[in-house]
Amino acid sequence: MTLPGPGFTSGGPGSDPNWLLSSAAQCGATVVAIVAGLLVTRLLTLRSERAAAARAAEEYAERATAQEGKRDECLRRVQEQQALDWLSACLPRLVQVLRGRSPPRP
Repeated sequence: MTLPGPGFTSGGPGSDPNWLLSSAAQCGATVVAIVAGLLVTRLLTLRSERAAAARAAEEYAERATAQEGKRDECLRRVQEQQALDWLSACLPRLVQVLRGRSPPRP
């Protein structure tokens, strides 16, 4: 009786198991290649996600800097307006004092 594979017979002393070992090695190499492919795919995905996160962080930092500039401008305007309001409230009394009249009581 002859079994599949070159030189393989029914198990007598002349049996050649090399085809079995070769097939096992090929299957092992295939499994290693599949696992390596999955790992490489995962690493590439993580790399692209990391790059996207870095771009988003840079964008948020730029936005924060711009917002800080706007905040500083708003604070400056509020301070100017408060000073103008104070002057507007005090100016009539100051003019009366300078003219020699007593200021009105608030």
